[in-house]
Amino acid sequence: MKKYERDVTEMYPWLIALATGLCRNRDDALDLAQDTICKLLEHRARTPNLRAYAATIMRNLRINGQTHKNCVKMCRLDKCAEPLASERHPERSLTLASVRKLMRTMKNVQCVMLKAEGYSHKEIAVLMNLDRNGVHNRIDSGRRYLRAMFNR
Repeated sequence: MKKYERDVTEMYPWLIALATGLCRNRDDALDLAQDTICKLLEHRARTPNLRAYAATIMRNLRINGQTHKNCVKMCRLDKCAEPLASERHPERSLTLASVRKLMRTMKNVQCVMLKAEGYSHKEIAVLMNLDRNGVHNRIDSGRRYLRAMFNR
C-alpha cells in the first residue's frame, strides 16, 4: 500500500467522528465518511494538511447531499398547488384505494427484504412500527407477492 493510501486509510476513524458530528445519524455518517475516502483516493491531492483537505471535501459532500435531498418537494394530495396528473390525464388516474394497496405491498416487500438482511421479527417490528404478528403476516404476504412477480 502506498503512503498516501495508508494515510487516508488511517484517517477513517477520525472521518467517521467528523461525519457523525455533521450528520447526527450513524448510517449517514458512515456513508459520508466512505464517500470522502473515495474522493480522496480518486483525486490524490498533494497537500501538506490532508485532514483539512478531507474535512473540506466532507463538508462539500454534505452540503451537496443536503441540496439534493431538498430538491424533491413532497406535498399532501389535498394541499398540492399544481394540478395532479389525474386531473390533466383522467385515463392515467390512480384511485386512492389502489395507491393504498400499493403502499401496503411495498411495506410487505420491505419486511421481506429486512428479514433477508438478517433482522429479527422484533427488530423489524421496531423499524416498521408494527407488532410482531403484523411483521409475520407482512413477510408472508410479501413473499407471496414476490413469488407471483417472479413467476410471471
